[in-house]
Amino acid sequence: MPGTPTLVTVLSMNLAWLVLLALPIEFLPSKYDGMPRCEEIKAAAPADRAAAVAAVRKCTGLDWADREEIRIRFQDASSDPEAAKGARMALRRTEVLEGREIVAITLFWEYLMTGQADAREEITHEYVHAVHRLNVPRERYLATPRWVREGLALHVAGQGPARVRWILQDRIEAGPDALVDGLEPSGRGHDQRDYAEDWLAFRYIEEEHGAERLRAVMRDLIAGRRDWQDAVRTHTGEDAESFVGKARSHARGTVRAIEGGVREELLPWLSRARDPAADAGETVTGLREFLRRRPDAYCAPRARLALAEAELARGEVAAARAGFLELLSRYPEEVADADAARFGLVRCAEAAGDSAAEARERAALERDYPLSRHRRDTGSVEPAAGRGGGDEEE
Repeated sequence: MPGTPTLVTVLSMNLAWLVLLALPIEFLPSKYDGMPRCEEIKAAAPADRAAAVAAVRKCTGLDWADREEIRIRFQDASSDPEAAKGARMALRRTEVLEGREIVAITLFWEYLMTGQADAREEITHEYVHAVHRLNVPRERYLATPRWVREGLALHVAGQGPARVRWILQDRIEAGPDALVDGLEPSGRGHDQRDYAEDWLAFRYIEEEHGAERLRAVMRDLIAGRRDWQDAVRTHTGEDAESFVGKARSHARGTVRAIEGGVREELLPWLSRARDPAADAGETVTGLREFLRRRPDAYCAPRARLALAEAELARGEVAAARAGFLELLSRYPEEVADADAARFGLVRCAEAAGDSAAEARERAALERDYPLSRHRRDTGSVEPAAGRGGGDEEE
């Protein structure tokens, strides 16, 4: 009969699903293949996926968090620069295979290999989004406010504290209150600058109402049982208006406590570091003293980058090189402009007249930071502001 599947068609459909289920993790050919760190990440990927499943279960109590429709893919950002441009460290696509929806999570090797991203954290973050998406229709998922989706993922992945510090540092000129402009900021779309406040809304529930109530809220949201207003009202007793106001007050108090007045100490030295007329010797001395007194400040990486730049400007090439190397090894996830540190090594080699070292550092820059504005070729793509993942459905 017309339209009746043949045996071959049925077998092909089943084979497609068998391949899908047999390969929940896929490694596309990469420029890093064979490198020890790359092979370590590959070997750990199954355990990282299992940890993501366990984290969703622990935070929500959902036993069916291990969804067979979720695939994880590793690839080079340089092989798909337009996709990586907006997504930064990871990308999420909803695809259809033989009439059934799957969610494909793509992690980009460059961010993993340079330490800007942690594979387990990124897999967990994107896995939360994927489970949430598969539990609700696409239209309902996209209608869920971004702060709810991102706050959920950040909390389950344990990325909240680091993300607050990173955004505080990235926006140090604007000040801590700039991070808290409302869960649904007016006048502009939600972006990665809002991730701190997104996570802190869930942290507020935990601190004000307890871990079990937060777990109940997250379970209802990810399972698609209630919208956020209903979930919050049911499990905390707060209406939406009260919750938004209290969460904002909590977020503002938290970021101010983390900032702790350090910004006012560092800003004058950052300004001097950018001023070609300023005394470079005084700038170097001031930044060194700041780092001596505030070695663990949230903005220490920003100060260290400014110091290395100032040292290089003074001709202190060895000191500058040590500073750039420290940034890449000690703060890979926190340097707001990590590729600037790598480019600093290129400039140090150039200043030292070491053409071989300059070529090596240049090659490392172009390999590890394909979206960098410091690349020599003209085909580079400017990276998006902030850091995180992207959803092609939006």
